[in-house]
Amino acid sequence: MSKTFCISKDKLHVLLEKEVIEAADREVFNFRTAGLSLEEIVKQQTEEYGSFNDAISRTIKKFNHVTTHVEMHVALQLSDIYNLGPENEIKICFDMKDDFSGNIATLTDIVKNVETDTHVDATIQFNGGQARFQIKRYPSEYLTYDETNILSFLNRIFCKYGTMSDTNLIILLQPASKDTFKSISFKKIHQSLQASMNKISFGEVSFLFNANMEDITLMRVFPNLQSGSTPLRLLSEKYQDLKKKWADRVHNQRATQNNSGFPPPRE
Repeated sequence: MSKTFCISKDKLHVLLEKEVIEAADREVFNFRTAGLSLEEIVKQQTEEYGSFNDAISRTIKKFNHVTTHVEMHVALQLSDIYNLGPENEIKICFDMKDDFSGNIATLTDIVKNVETDTHVDATIQFNGGQARFQIKRYPSEYLTYDETNILSFLNRIFCKYGTMSDTNLIILLQPASKDTFKSISFKKIHQSLQASMNKISFGEVSFLFNANMEDITLMRVFPNLQSGSTPLRLLSEKYQDLKKKWADRVHNQRATQNNSGFPPPRE
């Protein structure tokens, strides 16, 4: 029987950010070693162009490709969207492997010990209760975004998992273009699920997506049609602090050069 491990929402945020920042720092070191100036690194990252920015994008994409990372991000986003009470009382929980010692220092300590073959991907504990979630990414590489394919995908999940009335199903939609959502009628999906509700094995069925690069939206389609959202955090305060630290290094580097008799750089 798998063990359950719970971590505070704030601490999970810290571990996720630390992992991303350390990966970014490694790229900074690699490009500095290859001869790219710190000033150019900051400029590329700020203006989103060039080899360094491409490398950071690949690093983040690789990070987000790990299923457990995705489940952690989704759990945190859901805890923001749902009104669950005081932030400091919210915990994110995962089923862990039998031999998990219970000790964690890094995000990797969690990821390598998460039990992957479970019916519940994440549980959010809060003052007064808990909410369990099964999280699925919509397979857009071979299914288009329309009601027929979405309903077919949902029906396969219902058949696979059986009775899950105490668990909420979250479908993560990640289309390449925000215009994709114009072709999806969540109302029609809701009506179709209502008509066949005896086949639905989950307590709730919802879609999670970013349609405008500003908000993360949760669209519930069963048992009722309802939506909620939370602002999209493109860059956390800690990541912004990291960029400021790089900029400060550039400023200090310039000041040292100028005090040493070098001419000021051309603006």
